[in-house]
Amino acid sequence: MGDRTYAELHIHKDSYNKYKKQFDELYNDEVREGDNTTIFVNFEANYGNMDAHQDFCKEHLIEYDLYYDSGSDYEEGSEFGRVKEKKMVIYETHKSNDVVVEFIQNLLKNKNDPQKIVKALEKELKRIGPPFELGAPKSCDTKSVRYVKKINKKSSPK
Repeated sequence: MGDRTYAELHIHKDSYNKYKKQFDELYNDEVREGDNTTIFVNFEANYGNMDAHQDFCKEHLIEYDLYYDSGSDYEEGSEFGRVKEKKMVIYETHKSNDVVVEFIQNLLKNKNDPQKIVKALEKELKRIGPPFELGAPKSCDTKSVRYVKKINKKSSPK
């Protein structure tokens, strides 16, 4: 047994309804309903993982967002499972993720060049994958996505 922490896994409600019986057979401390999502909660997830849920989602190509709190030797983080070209792609973020630090440093270097900032934002949004319609990943809120689109419209050549 490893370090235990709080974790929750979000999936689209339609995916839950399709596989309700199988998801209900998995261990859950709580199951919550959002507007368009179903949230599985585990108060003592081993190293923040919900292996059975994650494995089931990967096997059945069900997109998911997993969030977990910090433990004794790791910081809080998240994992996003996204389907791209009929394959599951996993994106991970951690509080001290070097990629995020590098991203912020690049933004600061280019603070006087709006086009480079837009390109850096687009690259980061691509890296973390598309957010769910509701319950967007914490590292990619929908306001940022709209802001990038708004800048692109204004700066597009006529």
